[in-house]
Amino acid sequence: MAATNSINVAVTGNAEFAQFDWNTSWSVLEALPEVVNRPGKRDIHIWKYSRVTRDTYDDVRRVSREIWDGKRSVFLSDSQTDEEDSKDVPIHVSDDAGLYFCEFRLYSSLAETLLQECYSGKRGHVAFQHLPQYNSPEAIDLARNIAVAYISALADDRLLDGA
Repeated sequence: MAATNSINVAVTGNAEFAQFDWNTSWSVLEALPEVVNRPGKRDIHIWKYSRVTRDTYDDVRRVSREIWDGKRSVFLSDSQTDEEDSKDVPIHVSDDAGLYFCEFRLYSSLAETLLQECYSGKRGHVAFQHLPQYNSPEAIDLARNIAVAYISALADDRLLDGA
């Protein structure tokens, strides 16, 4: 993946669900920059998982394994870079990972290195961002800015430093 003076972040997005014919997470994934340039700090390379994921137990586990495998072929390569400043984006912390398969997706991502011996030497962290179901261009722009701010804040967290 990217050089050691940068941070790699894998991002997934889901298919439409329930009564919705879109999913905000996929729209935001497509809008994310490929690289978040941060002068004076490590750049963040965002690796976009290349297919819409489905809310089935098998698919959630498959996605977790493919990401932990770290193969470039499962990530999108052609995205646009947006260096918009996101300092004033509001961020809110929640202890509810959401309904449907959201909590299982988080669990699977966290547990994969414990469940599969082949990943036991892998180092990394997992975070989950639940997005409200809006699809206007303004909402997607705001959600993208929030995602970039969230990823950047996690990258700067001293507790995660060195991983």
